[in-house]
Amino acid sequence: MENVKLNESNSSFHVSGSEAMRSLRIEQVWVRQWPERADEFKLIVLDEKDVPIYRQILHAQEAPETAGTDTIAVGKEFAFYDHLSVVLTTEPGGVPFSAEIIFK
Repeated sequence: MENVKLNESNSSFHVSGSEAMRSLRIEQVWVRQWPERADEFKLIVLDEKDVPIYRQILHAQEAPETAGTDTIAVGKEFAFYDHLSVVLTTEPGGVPFSAEIIFK
């Protein structure tokens, strides 16, 4: 498993395809700091042409094994050839947050 820490200033990451990696499975999102003034907090996956192929609105779900954080299960796998982008976004934009995306 790998993880990437994201926040309002660094809200996305990009995965490039290789012979060894042609898919990405997002297991969960650990929210360290929820966006307080946001109407929506979303996970978005974009394909090679930056077209959204998956969206999930994130809601608080307290997990006892991760005290002090909220864990949101995703459990989705995405196949790609060239690259894939994963974005956490708030509506309205620019609202402070901190989260980690756990993937393999």
